[in-house]
Amino acid sequence: MATIGTNNPTLLDLQTRMDPNGKIAQIIEQLNQTNEIIQDMTMIECNDGTSNKTTVRTGLPSTTWRMLYGGVQPSKSTTKQITDTCGMLEAYSEVDKDLVKLSNDPVAFRATEDSAFVESMGQEIASTLFYGDETTPEKFIGLSARFNTLDTKKADCAKNIIDAGGTANLASMW
Repeated sequence: MATIGTNNPTLLDLQTRMDPNGKIAQIIEQLNQTNEIIQDMTMIECNDGTSNKTTVRTGLPSTTWRMLYGGVQPSKSTTKQITDTCGMLEAYSEVDKDLVKLSNDPVAFRATEDSAFVESMGQEIASTLFYGDETTPEKFIGLSARFNTLDTKKADCAKNIIDAGGTANLASMW
């Protein structure tokens, strides 16, 4: 029986969301975060079932300065294919309809609960964008797992990392 009060809103939750006039109180959202990075993210449909395959240019062809009658050595660019996993983040807000009816403003009461779900999902997406890795296959791979080495022999993207000399907790810009 204790699980119901843990996972579902109760009469006590309804009461603590009421102002002195019996209306749904405005909640001070002190747990909210500002995650502007989410506004920069592009969502696209996967092109390979449950994953998305992209091709990234990893190297440019070499060029040659030449004089008249001088030769030019042919060259080519290089590419690499990357397969990204798809992530499905979900949450369910479940409130007993009789509890909602007890509220003077059912829509406002539901909104107080639903806005917390939206915030929680936003925080989880922002965290995964930076720290998602292959140890949790349900999530997508984040920036830390992609840009985790300075060695260009281990990863082509290492040349895009600026080493500021930090170690351990001081090695991350995020």
